[in-house]
Amino acid sequence: MAWELVAEERRVSGKGAARKLRRMDKIPGVVYGPAVDKPLPVIVPGNKLKKLIYEFGEETKVVDLVIKQVDGGERREQVIIKDIQVHPYRRMLLHADFYALAADQDVDVDVPVEIVGEAKGVKKGGVLNVVLHSLLIRCLPKDIPEKIEVDVSELDIGDVIHVEDIKDRFSFKILSAMDAPIVAVTPPEGEEAPAEGESEEEGGEASGE
Repeated sequence: MAWELVAEERRVSGKGAARKLRRMDKIPGVVYGPAVDKPLPVIVPGNKLKKLIYEFGEETKVVDLVIKQVDGGERREQVIIKDIQVHPYRRMLLHADFYALAADQDVDVDVPVEIVGEAKGVKKGGVLNVVLHSLLIRCLPKDIPEKIEVDVSELDIGDVIHVEDIKDRFSFKILSAMDAPIVAVTPPEGEEAPAEGESEEEGGEASGE
């Protein structure tokens, strides 16, 4: 599905002008990146931006930004929402940063992790702990995935999946630390995982010894 957001070229600046825009449900923003010669100030409709943020959740998606120019023309840029500034207690949108993508240049983006499958350790009473909820990757804009699936079906109690364990499964490059744990199955509270090479039946002392 193509996501489109219509913006206006912004010629006013300053805190007073920004407050006036927000009262009209218009959010000041800026477009920057390798696809533009210099940062381009824009105005985006607050209700449309909120809808995009709600729809995207934690996913990184490419947006077709249509910029209506002051001279009556328009330009289109493929962007990702790089940063959103939100008022600390009013929860209102204050400013948006859009990163303009160059089709032939790699981009670094955070992509959410989605856990799939049911760990066999969980079936035994273990607890699934997700440590990393997103991974930093590098790829061309057209190859940005909506999410990175991590299958935990074979995880037993005490097992951990690290970034290094999945790095060769995808066409993109993962930049997150290779030794970082993504997900683990920990023992039920009050129990310890069996030592390496020791089965659950062998754990502890045999009765009668």
